[in-house]
Amino acid sequence: MTIGQLSSNYRLYAVLFFVIVSFILLKIYFSHFHSNILNFYKVTEAKTIYAITCQNQEELDHYLNVLPSVSTDVVFYCWEVICSVPPSNQDSNYFVFNEKELGLKLTWTTTRNFLFEKILEIEKKINFRYRYFVFVDGDTILNCPVLALYQGNDKDEGTKNYWKKYFTPSFQQLFFNSIKKENSIRGSAILPEETMCYLGFNAFLITVSPAIGVGVYNLPPENELPIQMMYHVDANVNAFHRDAVELLLPYFGKYDHLSWWISQAYLVYKSICVYGHVMQFNYVILLNTDHREYPKTMGPKELFALLDDEMKNGNIAQNYPSDLHDFHNFLGFSMFIMYLGMDMYSGYSTSALPLACKEFYNITAY
Repeated sequence: MTIGQLSSNYRLYAVLFFVIVSFILLKIYFSHFHSNILNFYKVTEAKTIYAITCQNQEELDHYLNVLPSVSTDVVFYCWEVICSVPPSNQDSNYFVFNEKELGLKLTWTTTRNFLFEKILEIEKKINFRYRYFVFVDGDTILNCPVLALYQGNDKDEGTKNYWKKYFTPSFQQLFFNSIKKENSIRGSAILPEETMCYLGFNAFLITVSPAIGVGVYNLPPENELPIQMMYHVDANVNAFHRDAVELLLPYFGKYDHLSWWISQAYLVYKSICVYGHVMQFNYVILLNTDHREYPKTMGPKELFALLDDEMKNGNIAQNYPSDLHDFHNFLGFSMFIMYLGMDMYSGYSTSALPLACKEFYNITAY
């Protein structure tokens, strides 16, 4: 073998060594928790994707324990500490962003907008369209005693009659099948109550199909009918129908320095377009474990007046057809409209939009 051949072989080995090392480093990089988008390349069975803002690892671990294993994909954003998904969950559709790693300092509003953008990116990468985007505050606990009671009582005639009276066959079928699948995956006959809540909430979204879906905030309703038409919803858990996303998101964050909740108030105003299609599932109760400090230097009247002026001056007219209604007056209405049975609502579609909204957003109903 000549010196030239040896030199050529050494170069070949060097190239192979470089390729192998590069492959290993890239694999490590893409498996890192804030860059693991490759996890989403596999075919997903989920119809809902949850976007959850967590303060710390403890909150994230809680959701890993209670969220459904298959029917739900999740994007986490940790803002106080660096969070990660344990190795046992690496094959699941979980995606973690860490504020400290990204070098960001986001508000409640801009965090939700960040997660919204990431969900859209995920949809493009996997060539998939979720039915619902569900935004959740990390300090929210779900409670659903009626749904949880089904476990172990499914053969009881009283239980069967209750479900037959208040829940549609399509809801029951999806909910019960989801329970069986989750039982099989977890290897347990009894699921955590919160898991039952999420399975029930997902079944509500898919079978009832509202434009915006929420649970009951803090206190159970005074009526056993399962759904309730709303207009004004709290922000801790909001599910947006994919066909309503372009009408309602992203959040409007111009006044975050004055108050973080004004972005939710403006979203409620924008929901004029989907009036009559904002539904509360009365069998899932949302409990806030902690009320954190946030900017709120202006009261509601001052903030509403400020937004009215902005719209009258045309400064935010490009974000919404501001001539539909006066912001201040609209936000003065009651939160609740009426209770409904599940079979009394036919679901949201773009064909239900008012003409002014269709024209403004250039939407062709389908």
